Amino acid sequence: MEANAISQLLWAGLFFAAGLYLLVLRPWRPTRMWSNRAASVDILWACGVAIGAIALMGTPLFERGAWLLIDQTELPLTLAILDGRLESIALLPDRIWSELTERMGWAASPPPQNAEAPQSGLVSAAVLPSVVEILSLLIRIFAYAWGLLTVTVCLAVRLAVGAKRAVTDLVTRPSTDALLAGRVADLEETVLSLQTLQTSRLEEPVQPT
Repeated sequence: MEANAISQLLWAGLFFAAGLYLLVLRPWRPTRMWSNRAASVDILWACGVAIGAIALMGTPLFERGAWLLIDQTELPLTLAILDGRLESIALLPDRIWSELTERMGWAASPPPQNAEAPQSGLVSAAVLPSVVEILSLLIRIFAYAWGLLTVTVCLAVRLAVGAKRAVTDLVTRPSTDALLAGRVADLEETVLSLQTLQTSRLEEPVQPT
Protein backbone atom coordinates (compact mmCIF):
# COMPACT_ATOMS: atom_id res chain seq x y z
CA MET A 1 0.00 0.00 0.00
CA GLU A 2 2.84 2.40 0.81
CA ALA A 3 4.60 1.66 -2.48
CA ASN A 4 1.35 2.26 -4.34
CA ALA A 5 0.89 5.61 -2.58
CA ILE A 6 4.44 6.64 -3.48
CA SER A 7 3.86 5.63 -7.10
CA GLN A 8 0.66 7.68 -7.24
CA LEU A 9 2.48 10.66 -5.73
CA LEU A 10 5.23 10.40 -8.35
CA TRP A 11 2.66 10.15 -11.14
CA ALA A 12 0.90 13.22 -9.73
CA GLY A 13 4.16 15.20 -9.72
CA LEU A 14 4.92 14.29 -13.32
CA PHE A 15 1.39 15.10 -14.50
CA PHE A 16 1.42 18.40 -12.58
CA ALA A 17 4.66 19.56 -14.22
CA ALA A 18 3.48 18.45 -17.67
CA GLY A 19 0.10 20.13 -17.15
CA LEU A 20 1.73 23.43 -16.22
CA TYR A 21 3.78 23.30 -19.40
CA LEU A 22 0.66 22.69 -21.48
CA LEU A 23 -1.10 25.50 -19.64
CA VAL A 24 1.70 27.89 -20.60
CA LEU A 25 1.71 26.54 -24.17
CA ARG A 26 -2.07 27.11 -24.50
CA PRO A 27 -2.97 24.34 -26.98
CA TRP A 28 -6.57 25.62 -27.13
CA ARG A 29 -5.21 28.63 -29.06
CA PRO A 30 -3.46 27.03 -32.05
CA THR A 31 -2.48 30.33 -33.65
CA ARG A 32 -0.77 31.63 -30.52
CA MET A 33 0.81 28.23 -29.87
CA TRP A 34 2.23 28.15 -33.39
CA SER A 35 3.57 31.70 -33.14
CA ASN A 36 5.23 30.90 -29.79
CA ARG A 37 6.58 27.52 -30.88
CA ALA A 38 10.05 26.34 -29.82
CA ALA A 39 10.69 22.96 -31.42
CA SER A 40 13.80 22.09 -29.42
CA VAL A 41 12.16 22.87 -26.07
CA ASP A 42 8.95 21.05 -26.99
CA ILE A 43 10.81 17.93 -28.14
CA LEU A 44 12.92 17.94 -24.98
CA TRP A 45 9.75 18.29 -22.89
CA ALA A 46 8.11 15.34 -24.67
CA CYS A 47 11.23 13.21 -24.09
CA GLY A 48 11.22 14.12 -20.39
CA VAL A 49 7.56 13.15 -20.00
CA ALA A 50 8.10 9.86 -21.86
CA ILE A 51 11.18 8.90 -19.83
CA GLY A 52 9.44 9.75 -16.55
CA ALA A 53 6.40 7.65 -17.50
CA ILE A 54 8.56 4.70 -18.59
CA ALA A 55 10.48 4.88 -15.31
CA LEU A 56 7.25 4.75 -13.30
CA MET A 57 5.84 1.88 -15.36
CA GLY A 58 9.00 -0.17 -14.77
CA THR A 59 9.61 -1.91 -18.08
CA PRO A 60 12.14 -4.78 -18.39
CA LEU A 61 14.44 -2.29 -20.07
CA PHE A 62 15.82 -1.21 -16.70
CA GLU A 63 16.54 -4.80 -15.65
CA ARG A 64 18.45 -5.40 -18.88
CA GLY A 65 20.35 -2.19 -18.28
CA ALA A 66 21.25 -3.36 -14.78
CA TRP A 67 22.56 -6.68 -16.14
CA LEU A 68 24.56 -4.77 -18.75
CA LEU A 69 26.15 -2.59 -16.09
CA ILE A 70 26.94 -5.60 -13.90
CA ASP A 71 28.58 -7.37 -16.83
CA GLN A 72 30.95 -4.42 -17.14
CA THR A 73 32.21 -4.98 -13.58
CA GLU A 74 34.15 -7.79 -11.92
CA LEU A 75 31.20 -8.84 -9.74
CA PRO A 76 30.19 -11.93 -11.81
CA LEU A 77 33.80 -13.17 -11.86
CA THR A 78 34.18 -12.58 -8.12
CA LEU A 79 30.98 -14.46 -7.36
CA ALA A 80 32.06 -17.30 -9.64
CA ILE A 81 35.35 -17.54 -7.74
CA LEU A 82 33.45 -17.63 -4.44
CA ASP A 83 31.20 -20.36 -5.85
CA GLY A 84 34.25 -22.40 -6.80
CA ARG A 85 35.87 -21.96 -3.40
CA LEU A 86 32.66 -22.86 -1.60
CA GLU A 87 32.29 -25.97 -3.69
CA SER A 88 35.92 -26.91 -3.02
CA ILE A 89 35.40 -26.51 0.73
CA ALA A 90 32.27 -28.65 0.57
CA LEU A 91 34.14 -31.39 -1.32
CA LEU A 92 37.21 -31.21 0.96
CA PRO A 93 36.14 -34.11 3.26
CA ASP A 94 35.65 -36.38 0.23
CA ARG A 95 39.09 -35.51 -1.09
CA ILE A 96 40.76 -36.03 2.28
CA TRP A 97 39.02 -39.38 2.72
CA SER A 98 40.03 -40.51 -0.76
CA GLU A 99 43.67 -39.56 -0.16
CA LEU A 100 43.65 -41.32 3.22
CA THR A 101 42.24 -44.61 1.86
CA GLU A 102 44.70 -44.46 -1.02
CA ARG A 103 47.68 -44.06 1.30
CA MET A 104 46.51 -46.82 3.64
CA GLY A 105 45.85 -49.14 0.75
CA TRP A 106 42.28 -49.70 1.71
CA ALA A 107 39.60 -50.53 -0.74
CA ALA A 108 37.76 -47.53 -2.03
CA SER A 109 34.68 -46.89 0.03
CA PRO A 110 32.29 -43.95 0.05
CA PRO A 111 33.23 -41.27 2.57
CA PRO A 112 30.89 -40.31 5.37
CA GLN A 113 28.30 -37.79 4.23
CA ASN A 114 28.14 -35.08 6.87
CA ALA A 115 26.39 -32.51 4.70
CA GLU A 116 25.16 -32.15 1.17
CA ALA A 117 27.45 -30.46 -1.28
CA PRO A 118 26.22 -27.01 -2.30
CA GLN A 119 24.83 -26.54 -5.73
CA SER A 120 27.01 -24.91 -8.34
CA GLY A 121 26.61 -21.14 -8.47
CA LEU A 122 24.91 -20.89 -5.10
CA VAL A 123 26.46 -17.52 -4.19
CA SER A 124 25.78 -16.06 -7.63
CA ALA A 125 22.17 -17.22 -7.53
CA ALA A 126 21.72 -15.63 -4.10
CA VAL A 127 23.52 -12.32 -4.70
CA LEU A 128 23.06 -11.39 -8.36
CA PRO A 129 19.23 -11.12 -8.40
CA SER A 130 19.30 -8.80 -5.40
CA VAL A 131 22.01 -6.64 -6.94
CA VAL A 132 20.11 -6.48 -10.23
CA GLU A 133 16.91 -5.48 -8.46
CA ILE A 134 18.60 -2.73 -6.46
CA LEU A 135 20.51 -1.43 -9.48
CA SER A 136 17.44 -1.43 -11.72
CA LEU A 137 15.55 0.49 -9.03
CA LEU A 138 18.34 3.07 -8.87
CA ILE A 139 18.28 3.42 -12.65
CA ARG A 140 14.51 3.93 -12.56
CA ILE A 141 14.86 6.60 -9.87
CA PHE A 142 17.57 8.35 -11.88
CA ALA A 143 15.46 8.18 -15.06
CA TYR A 144 12.39 9.58 -13.30
CA ALA A 145 14.42 12.36 -11.70
CA TRP A 146 15.97 13.22 -15.07
CA GLY A 147 12.56 13.27 -16.76
CA LEU A 148 10.98 15.44 -14.07
CA LEU A 149 13.97 17.80 -14.07
CA THR A 150 13.78 18.07 -17.86
CA VAL A 151 10.07 18.93 -17.76
CA THR A 152 10.71 21.51 -15.03
CA VAL A 153 13.57 23.12 -16.97
CA CYS A 154 11.45 23.29 -20.13
CA LEU A 155 8.66 24.90 -18.11
CA ALA A 156 11.11 27.45 -16.69
CA VAL A 157 12.39 28.23 -20.19
CA ARG A 158 8.83 28.70 -21.44
CA LEU A 159 8.00 31.02 -18.54
CA ALA A 160 11.20 33.01 -19.10
CA VAL A 161 10.47 33.41 -22.80
CA GLY A 162 6.88 34.47 -22.04
CA ALA A 163 8.04 37.01 -19.47
CA LYS A 164 10.61 38.41 -21.89
CA ARG A 165 7.99 38.80 -24.61
CA ALA A 166 5.60 40.48 -22.18
CA VAL A 167 8.29 42.97 -21.11
CA THR A 168 9.18 43.62 -24.75
CA ASP A 169 5.55 44.31 -25.57
CA LEU A 170 5.27 46.72 -22.66
CA VAL A 171 8.41 48.55 -23.77
CA THR A 172 7.41 48.80 -27.42
CA ARG A 173 3.77 49.67 -26.81
CA PRO A 174 4.38 53.37 -25.84
CA SER A 175 6.33 53.97 -29.04
CA THR A 176 3.48 52.49 -31.07
CA ASP A 177 0.96 54.68 -29.25
CA ALA A 178 3.12 57.72 -29.84
CA LEU A 179 3.33 56.91 -33.53
CA LEU A 180 -0.44 56.58 -33.75
CA ALA A 181 -0.88 59.84 -31.84
CA GLY A 182 1.48 61.58 -34.27
CA ARG A 183 -0.46 60.30 -37.24
CA VAL A 184 -3.73 61.41 -35.68
CA ALA A 185 -2.23 64.89 -35.05
CA ASP A 186 -1.09 65.09 -38.68
CA LEU A 187 -4.56 64.16 -39.86
CA GLU A 188 -6.14 66.74 -37.55
CA GLU A 189 -3.73 69.39 -38.81
CA THR A 190 -4.54 68.50 -42.40
CA VAL A 191 -8.27 68.64 -41.74
CA LEU A 192 -7.86 71.98 -39.94
CA SER A 193 -5.89 73.43 -42.81
CA LEU A 194 -8.52 72.27 -45.28
CA GLN A 195 -11.27 73.82 -43.15
CA THR A 196 -9.34 77.10 -42.94
CA LEU A 197 -8.83 77.15 -46.68
CA GLN A 198 -12.48 76.46 -47.29
CA THR A 199 -13.52 79.18 -44.84
CA SER A 200 -11.22 81.70 -46.45
CA ARG A 201 -12.67 80.94 -49.86
CA LEU A 202 -16.18 81.37 -48.58
CA GLU A 203 -15.33 84.75 -47.02
CA GLU A 204 -13.85 86.18 -50.23
CA PRO A 205 -16.10 88.97 -51.73
CA VAL A 206 -17.89 88.14 -54.88
CA GLN A 207 -16.77 90.44 -57.73
CA PRO A 208 -19.56 91.90 -59.86
CA THR A 209 -19.74 90.72 -63.40
